[in-house]
Amino acid sequence: MPEWKRQQMSKGPWWKKPAIVMRAPIARTQHPTSAFAELEEEISSTVSDLSSPDLPQDIADPYAAPPSMCILCPRKYAPGQAPTPSYLNPKLLSQFTSPHTGRVYDSHITGLCSAMQAKVVKEVSTSQANGFMSTRVKNVEYLQDPQLFNSSRPRKPNPY
Repeated sequence: MPEWKRQQMSKGPWWKKPAIVMRAPIARTQHPTSAFAELEEEISSTVSDLSSPDLPQDIADPYAAPPSMCILCPRKYAPGQAPTPSYLNPKLLSQFTSPHTGRVYDSHITGLCSAMQAKVVKEVSTSQANGFMSTRVKNVEYLQDPQLFNSSRPRKPNPY
């Protein structure tokens, strides 16, 4: 139970107001005490004890969006099964480059985290420098690969 809720519940029912303290001279006279004060306290404690299992628990928000992970994130895969970008794997790296210009898409299009985006950019440039990837046009055998993301619908809208 949240702490603020626990404090509200400890104050008692919302309809019970604190006793009025009278300061007038007539207030010094003895007034009869309530015969039901003890019974009322016993009933309220019994009700709070019986209803305590029904109070909400501290659980994570079921409607919260799942934490976003990039498609190359090692946490997403079983240990040792995550694809690692390497300049020797041009088929994986070609998924993140434009088929027309050979340039690497920005991270708002690929959906990669900044660390993986930097690694992919470095590996693509290494692969292009070593001749494993073309610098301009995608190799014909890679054009039929499944797309990892839709480059025409980026995650972040273009501000222009």
